Amino acid sequence: MRTLRAAMIPESQADKLLAPIYTTYKDIETTILAHAGDIQLTLLCTKPTLDQAQRRVDELAGKLEEALEDWLYASGADAADNLEQIVLYYLGLRQSTLAVAESCTGGLLAERLNTRSRGFAHVPRRSRRLLRRP
Repeated sequence: MRTLRAAMIPESQADKLLAPIYTTYKDIETTILAHAGDIQLTLLCTKPTLDQAQRRVDELAGKLEEALEDWLYASGADAADNLEQIVLYYLGLRQSTLAVAESCTGGLLAERLNTRSRGFAHVPRRSRRLLRRP
């Protein structure tokens, strides 16, 4: 089994792009599931040995990763990471901060970065206080 995660591509567009590739692999079950802000592709194959199944899945995953290009943000073991964790990881690597002015979303972006990724350390103290306001 292998999971790939992509962002900023609608599920229908991803399926249109990827179906010509994954439909040629009749022995691999491919599912595309939309989440908030991203899509998850799961590849599952049954073969006589785990090694044979994994090689087959890895072959298809390589082709899908190539097709997804910049939309892909996680694959394999990294697919357990959510988009928020990836954003915080790259912000940390660059020792950067993210400033957002959210009125229409009611602080949704800041909330996602903080609660789902436990990224409170990345939010300045003053902003934390503002985020707690009703």
